[in-house]
Amino acid sequence: MSGSYCVNSKVVNRKGRLSRLVGIVLGLVILSGLVIVRPFLNYSNALSRGEALTQKGDYDAAFFAFGDAIRRSPNDPVPYFKRAIAMSKAMKHSKAQIDLNEVIRLSPNFGPAYRLRANAYRAQGLESKASEDDGIADRFGAAKDFDAICQETPS
Repeated sequence: MSGSYCVNSKVVNRKGRLSRLVGIVLGLVILSGLVIVRPFLNYSNALSRGEALTQKGDYDAAFFAFGDAIRRSPNDPVPYFKRAIAMSKAMKHSKAQIDLNEVIRLSPNFGPAYRLRANAYRAQGLESKASEDDGIADRFGAAKDFDAICQETPS
């Protein structure tokens, strides 16, 4: 198959000009899509970018950056926790709760995740769940101040 190439799992003969043009256009579309969808070079760049965007208050862009870090390292609790912080600051408490559930699954002894999840529960009017998580956070010695919680990092 030396005169052929693969486009979307189909072999296209290179002899036809139209086939060649379609292949080039598809290649450019795919490459440009990769640039748009994956602007970060690696995990640490994505994580750093998310933190910087959170500090600026650009939460939607921060969610994307942390999501990129999560895709690159799905078993690391840090980007989930950082995204949960950004979501809490953006008042998206139910979404923060989902990420915090993942942080707790990955790092069950990380007290600040319980404290932040308690805050998310409280913001949703779920006081009994908030009290339960506050008790767990207290056992782990987690700070009560939101800013202090945001400085913590799960291991």
